[in-house]
Parts: sequence; C-alpha cells; structure tokens
Amino acid sequence: MNSGNKPVKSLNVDPRSKNRIRFQSAKQRAKKASADVYRTYKRRVGVTTAASREERVHHQDQFNDTSDKNIKKKRKFLPSVDGEAKAILSGDYAVDDSSDEEMEMELEENTTFAMELDLAYQRNAAIIFGRLHYELAPLIRSLPEILHHAQKIIKILLSYVLSPYAEPSDPSPEESWMHNDSKKKRELFVINMVTTDVLHLLSVLARDLRHEIHPYVHDLILPRLINDLINPPTTIDDPEMKQQRSLDVTVVETAFRTISYIFRYDASGFLAEGADTSKSGRITKKQFSEKEGCLESLRKYYGYTLAHKTNTVRRLGAESFAPLLRKLKSNSSKKKHIRRVIRSLAASASNSASFTEENEEIESNEDCYVPIIVKSTALDRSSNDAIDGVASLLFYTARGVPGRFHSKGQNIVKVVFANLLPVDNSNSAQLDNTDKYKRHVTFQLISEFVRRLREHVHNNGSTFAMVWNELHNYMESSVDALKKDETGYAFSFGHFVQIATDCVNHEDGILLKSNDEADSSVDEEQATKFSKLLHIILEAKFYEKLGKRNQAHVLNLLCSSWKIFCEHPTFSSRLCRFIPTIAEGSDAIVDPIIILAKNLLPFIPDELASNHIIPEVLKAAAKIGRNGNTLRTHHILHAVATSRLSLFDEDDDKDDFFTSNATNCYIPLKVKKDLVQSCLQNLDLTSAKSVEKNELARLGYVARLVPLLAHLECDESDEEDTSNLVGAICKCTMNVLKKLDKFQGQAGIENDFIVAKALIIESLASTASQFAESKQKSAIKKILKACRASANKFLFDFPTSLMV
Repeated sequence: MNSGNKPVKSLNVDPRSKNRIRFQSAKQRAKKASADVYRTYKRRVGVTTAASREERVHHQDQFNDTSDKNIKKKRKFLPSVDGEAKAILSGDYAVDDSSDEEMEMELEENTTFAMELDLAYQRNAAIIFGRLHYELAPLIRSLPEILHHAQKIIKILLSYVLSPYAEPSDPSPEESWMHNDSKKKRELFVINMVTTDVLHLLSVLARDLRHEIHPYVHDLILPRLINDLINPPTTIDDPEMKQQRSLDVTVVETAFRTISYIFRYDASGFLAEGADTSKSGRITKKQFSEKEGCLESLRKYYGYTLAHKTNTVRRLGAESFAPLLRKLKSNSSKKKHIRRVIRSLAASASNSASFTEENEEIESNEDCYVPIIVKSTALDRSSNDAIDGVASLLFYTARGVPGRFHSKGQNIVKVVFANLLPVDNSNSAQLDNTDKYKRHVTFQLISEFVRRLREHVHNNGSTFAMVWNELHNYMESSVDALKKDETGYAFSFGHFVQIATDCVNHEDGILLKSNDEADSSVDEEQATKFSKLLHIILEAKFYEKLGKRNQAHVLNLLCSSWKIFCEHPTFSSRLCRFIPTIAEGSDAIVDPIIILAKNLLPFIPDELASNHIIPEVLKAAAKIGRNGNTLRTHHILHAVATSRLSLFDEDDDKDDFFTSNATNCYIPLKVKKDLVQSCLQNLDLTSAKSVEKNELARLGYVARLVPLLAHLECDESDEEDTSNLVGAICKCTMNVLKKLDKFQGQAGIENDFIVAKALIIESLASTASQFAESKQKSAIKKILKACRASANKFLFDFPTSLMV
C-alpha cells in the first residue's frame, strides 16, 4: 500500500525540461503537493496527466484553447445593414449557430459527472472500476437524476474509495465505514486501483451539485476521507503488520484537493451554517446572502489534519481550510472562529503539561513569565505539530500571491494579534501557572505565524509595512494600558516586544527598508515610529515599573533597532539620555550593561559610542564596583574592551581590545579611580606559598583590562592625577610579575603560568607605551628596567611558546 512513497516515473510534457521522463521521490512530490484549487498547477514541470483532467473540469477557461480570452484576440467587428456592429470569429475559432445548439443539447443530455465517469471507465480497466461504473451509470444520466439519487451516489463513491484491509480489491461494505460513535474499534481500509479516480469524481460531483451536496458533507464525505483515508489506524491485528502505516503522497494530495473543491463549490452552505433554516429544513438562498455562521462545524476536523504528525498533511489541510475561513464576510465571525481555535490549542497544550515546584511566585504578575513545565517527548512533539498546523492555517488565510498578502490579510493579522491581549474579564493578579502557560502557547503560535509572513514577503519592507503598523498599534495600546495599571497587559507587552524584535532582526533589518534604494520612506517612517515608542517605554517612571523580563525584552528591541538605524539622528537625539536608566536596571535575568556592550557598541558609529554610550556604561560599572561587586565590574569592562572584536573575521590577526578608541572617551577622574582600584585589588596574589589555576586565570583576566583603564581620558585639569594613576598601575603590575617568578616550575600549572605571565607583561607594555612622554616618564622607565630581566628570563625559559 506504500507504493506511492517510492520513486515513481512522471511524464514531463513541458518543452522547457530536458529530461522527459524522470524519477521523483515521495519527499520531492510532498514538497510540490498543493491543495490550492483556486490557482492552476497544470503548468508546473513534472506533474502527471491528472492535472489536465482536473483542469478540464474545474478550470475550463485555462484548459480550452477556445476560451473567451483567446477568442477576443481574433474577434473582428463588421458593420451590418441595420447599422449595428456584429462580432465574427476568423480562422479556426469561427463557430456557427448550429454548433452552439448542438453543444446546448449535449449539456442537457450529459452531465459533467457522467462524462468524467465514462472517460475514467475508458482509462481504468480494473475490475473494481467496472463494478463502480455498472452501479453508477443508471443514476447519473441527467442532472435531475443526480439530484434525486445524490445520497445513493455519494455512498457508492465512498464505498469504492477505499477497500477493506482483508479484501483490497473489493469495495467497502456500507455498514463497515459508516461512522458511529458507539463503535469501539476502527477498521482499517486501504487504497485500491480506483481511489484517485473516485476522489476526482467526488470533486466533479461537488461541481454539479454545488450547495446541494452540503447535507452529506459532515455525515458522510469528510468523516470518510479524513478519518479513514488520511488518519487510518496505526496498528492492526495482523502480527506481521503491527507498525505505523505511511501515507501515499499522491493519494493524500488528491484527497485534500477533493475536499478543497467541495469547500469551493459549497462555500455558501458552510458559511450559512448556524443560521435559522426554513420549515423544510433547507437553507434558503436569501439566508446564504444575509447570514453566516463562524464555521464552527469545521473545527472538529482540525485535530485530525492541522495537528497531524506529518508535515505534508498539516500543510495541505491548512491550504484546504484557509480559503473558506477567508470568505467569512463578517469580521466578528473571523474573530470568533480564530479565537476559538487558538484557545482550544492553548487549553489542549496546557492539559498535557505538568508544572514543577521550581516555578517562582511573581507578585501581581507584572512580568512576562513562562512557567517551567514537564512534558513527555511524545506530548511535546504533538503540541509542536498542533502549533505548526494552526500557524499554517492562519498563514494561508493571510497570504496572497508569492511576495504579497491577500486583500484581507491585514484584517487577519489584526484579528490574530488581538489574541495576545488579555481576556476582558481576566484578572492578572489571579493568573495561575496554567493560565500563564496558555498565554505562552498563544505567543508561540503567533510568533510562528509572523515568521511565515516574514519569509513570504521575500524581504520586501514595503509589503511588510502592514504588519509593522499592527505591531506598533498593539504595542502602543499595551503601553497605555500598563500606564493605567490595567491588569493582564504585562504579558501582552512582553510578547509584542519579542515579536517586534524578531521582525527587526530578520535578515539584518531588511523588512525595515524598501526594495527601491532610491526610496527611503520606509526607513524614515519606521525609524520615527520606533524611536517614539522606545522614548515612551524608556522613561524612568515607566521603565522601572516593568518586570525584569520585560526590561530584558525592551533592551533587546533597543539594541536591534538602534543597530539598524545607527546613522539615523532620531535615535541618538532621543535615546542616548536613557542609557543611565538602562545601566542601573536589574541584572537578575540579563546584565543590561553587558547587553549594551555586546549587542549595541559594535554596530554604532565610534563617535556616538565614545561620546555617549561608553562613558555612561563605565559610570555604572564604577558604581557597581563601589558597592562591592567587583566581579560584575570586571565583566562589564571586558565586554566594553572586546566589543569591537566581533567585527573582525576569525582569520584576522588584529586584536583590537578597544585601547585605540579609548583615548576618545572622556570620563570623570573619580570614575577612573574607582575602576582602577577595583582592578588593582584583584591584580595580586592571595598566598605567598602557592598559586592555583583559578588564581592565575583571574590575574590574566584582570591584566587584560588594565590597558583600557589606562588609556581612558579625563579632563585636562586632571592630567597630573591621571599620570599618577598610570604609575600606580605599572608598579602594581611589576610587583605581580616579581611574585609570579617565585612559582615558576610549580607542578600542575605550567601552561596556565605561561599564559598568565605573558598577559601581565603585555598589559604592562601596552600601558607604559601610551604614557612614555608623560610626567611619569622617569618612573615608568625605572619600572620597565626592573621588569626587563624577568621578561628576558621568561623568553629564554619558554622559547617555543606562542604566548611568549
């Protein structure tokens, strides 16, 4: 039954291809599979003749060469006797009245379904198809007969679409596949020689019946195709076949295309579900146009398709359901359907998760907190599959042609983003871990949805501007709600900021720019919007009120957007003054100063970094050192010193430890003294008897920071005090070198000793070279002369070391 997943031959009649016959694997065919029946796929290279058969019925204007589009090209208008213009057709396209009458008579006598059945009977010589043709032929010779025997015809087709596992060449008995909730065990059905033909005939029947097929969709057609064909039982009683059955890619694609055609021709029936019916039990034509439901009846099929373990089934299911969802005219209906789908997904994911005791208690829930959960691998995978499937449904609803959104895409995006807002009657102070996890699952879903939108627009910032507008609107509304102390918006704010950050970082900010290099309107508009928004968020009163996680999210958005708009004057003029507020923020989640040094400093102009960012960062580091946290101070200094290294390639020998640009940074003398003191008190040995590896690592780490502090500039009036500081640094470095000489040869630290001493000598040389012409010239010369013997001995003792 798995032959469809093996490499098969496909006849390629497209003259553009050199290989007329080629082999395609199941993976290749799954990638090309599509359930979009509103666009033709006949012209694709390598498709089978089934595409032509399908287009002949459902896309006649594109299949026939005598379509109206081609006829218009050869239509001529000639004046008549009475003065009216008459259209005539020249050449092969000329037709007369008699041919039109014959065509009309043929359409009256033969239905499309009957013609397709006869054609399939000529092509399919299987015995089982002969039996199918024998049963259907007396019932379908006219459209009234088809309407009268519709239920019987559908049951016959559904019996032949799959065969029982025990009898693969026979149709399924009606009592075996009619779905009954009381049945405890599902039977296994397999595809047969007529499966694809029957699926095609079902789509043709939907074309003939239109909305008259609706009474049989939920009771017969969809359960049979989705439950028995797409979701067969994974195991059976046969000991030799107790394994999971793989799905035939071709059959699955055909099944979903059949479902899509049913949705296409019976759209009015689905949209009118939930409306009041007439006394006869049928939905009237007037109700089709005036009332519509919210497609509630379709949600029961989402779990079987959108949450399927196979990616192809999830994608094809999303392509099938999306056009019907998009056809909902009422925004309230769309909103209701999407909200129910997302909430059902979140509830299902939370029910399969168990929460650990490590979850922290957050007072008043003023932060975007994600509970710690425990979930089995199988449940976690099924949850991720469901998120992927629902995200695909939302994406195919909003997408249009490649690189563009649908005309209703903005409304879909707006409705989807609204699900990140708190429920009207929710109280954030009463949210438990389950509610928080539900909101996190919703955030994961919408993040995946936005990721697909980003990839769909092909890096076109102008097209993505619609998503930017909705993001800004929701972020601004969340900020306003937080200012008013409305509950529940801390989660919403954090989620919107994270989505915005991901969009900013996409392809280095390509979505913030227009494809036209001459057009910078997108850059200006987005730069202004982001600077205004960040200006509001970083105000001290609002920023300090945010939770520590939301502060980290805001910081990431600031660095990402500033990196893109580094040359835009709006950012530097508005946001530089907020650096002290950010630097003094909590380091419980991330250290804001290190984030600024790593994610912002390397990407902004040197002048802006040296004049505004680095001085404020160093002031904050000095304050932290005065409070006793010298280790964090060292980490901040190291982040600043190495911020430019990320700009060089790995093969680049340049070791820019920021000393070259440190001379352009001006800081107060007191700040420099505090930083130097914080380093020098750790640039010493704690014991005179032995030295440990971790102590050597600390010495090398601190020694690497000393040249940065020595090169920092202060006011001219403090030049003498600056020279004294440099002298103190050199003396401290010389003392450490003398102490280290006593431990040369100690067992177990040979390599660490070499590295530490080499870094200290390098630090001393870099510091002394900068101030060789200062007032401390003579003192520095004495220090270097005293260290020369130790350096020479070190060089001759380890002549092969790269560090030396």
